[in-house]
Amino acid sequence: MTKDNDRRRQIDELADQLISESGGIDGLLQRLGVGPAFAMPELRQPTLLARRVKRVAYVLWIRLDDVEPEIWRQVVVPSDMTLKDFHEVMQAVMGWADSHLHAFRMGPGELARDVAAFVTELDIEEGEEGTKEADVRLDEVLGELGHRLYYEYDFGDGWEHTVILESIQPWEGIFAEVRCLAGQGACPLEDVGGVPGHQQLLDVLAGRTHDVDPEWAQTLREWAPPGYDPDHFDSDEANEAIKALEWPTMEGWHPEVVGLCVRLSAVQPTLVRQLGAAVDRQPLASDEEVEEALADLRLLLERVGADGIKLTQAGYLPPAVVKELFAGLSPALAHNHPFKPTTEVNTAPVLFLRESAMALGLVRRYKGSLVLTPKGRKVAARPELLWQTIVDAVPLGKEKYEVDAGLILLLGAAAGRDDYRDRGLYGALFEAAGWRVDGPPDVGFRHAAESTKMLLRLLGDNAGVAARLIRRA
Repeated sequence: MTKDNDRRRQIDELADQLISESGGIDGLLQRLGVGPAFAMPELRQPTLLARRVKRVAYVLWIRLDDVEPEIWRQVVVPSDMTLKDFHEVMQAVMGWADSHLHAFRMGPGELARDVAAFVTELDIEEGEEGTKEADVRLDEVLGELGHRLYYEYDFGDGWEHTVILESIQPWEGIFAEVRCLAGQGACPLEDVGGVPGHQQLLDVLAGRTHDVDPEWAQTLREWAPPGYDPDHFDSDEANEAIKALEWPTMEGWHPEVVGLCVRLSAVQPTLVRQLGAAVDRQPLASDEEVEEALADLRLLLERVGADGIKLTQAGYLPPAVVKELFAGLSPALAHNHPFKPTTEVNTAPVLFLRESAMALGLVRRYKGSLVLTPKGRKVAARPELLWQTIVDAVPLGKEKYEVDAGLILLLGAAAGRDDYRDRGLYGALFEAAGWRVDGPPDVGFRHAAESTKMLLRLLGDNAGVAARLIRRA
């Protein structure tokens, strides 16, 4: 440790000396060839092609560059589609989550690094100027067979795509709709670490781990979603994602969820559309399934009853009651706790049950006991009223960030998204809602959404139940 400190001190002293001898930071940068005297030339704006008079169908071949085995898609789009809309098609057919920045760069031949990228709405908000992707059509960047367009997604991981105009057809028949014709390979996982990280994950999943640290290899296996198959591609799934680009009706939806979607769509339009469409397609849980989902809450309300439950001095349920309640829990909830029930603090399902009931206003502490509230007494024997209480209460939480996180969790759950496997998606939506935290955004999201998560877990983590909550059915 001493040697390291000495070396750091020497490096700092040398840096101070170089800066001083060079006349400051600017002088040092000039000596290194990266200062103001060697400033990069201003990028020139792209020169657009002439627009076509009549709409035609473009058959495009999209290749994800530098990956092996190859990952590609073949799509049909109208020639007058804007780059902004084509970005959403790219995200849908490739399988990305639209949770990072992107940029289109002009061809139509080899990529010219001295030509500026088209600017997005976020770029404009940050004060950048240039040619707006929302104002540029595909036929202004791709005019003849073989012309190319370049697309980069996630500047950290640096996923570069090459789009090639493969065929031009009349806008009719099978070429009269946006669709994916063919493809190969599953989309890499978000935040995997770019091409090197993707290739390493493929090696680990294939058992080629001789150059990989064993602990890191195990971490990668656990990090990959269950059932992830890097060779999987289904054009039907890609076309379902394209259909999801149409805004869902949101008819009858929880007004707070609708409001949240409007806010999020300004930053994550493709992702919000995909989730909304998935919610619209989600079959609603039946009345029988809802009643089954309420079983654990009804168990607690019945046990509290008219006499209440005397709490411990610390304010928790007595161990005997914890064991009694645990024995009557639904298998889905009890399964989350494979240990013997002891105290309430050490028996998470019972703790979730009691805390959720309190958050819903069904029970409360009173003179050292847990008792039913007037609302709790009213709904204890009426499943339909208990369900309506939950519909009116979600999302749980008093702070604005808790409400937003709860709404995001509700939206994702109703769309069939797992809050752990899709944690990057949830973190991106939490950031899109305007919340910033110290550390990874998904960790901040999980903390903020904890109350709503406990309630959904209590209800069986059922997508159909979550969909009924959103549709207030």
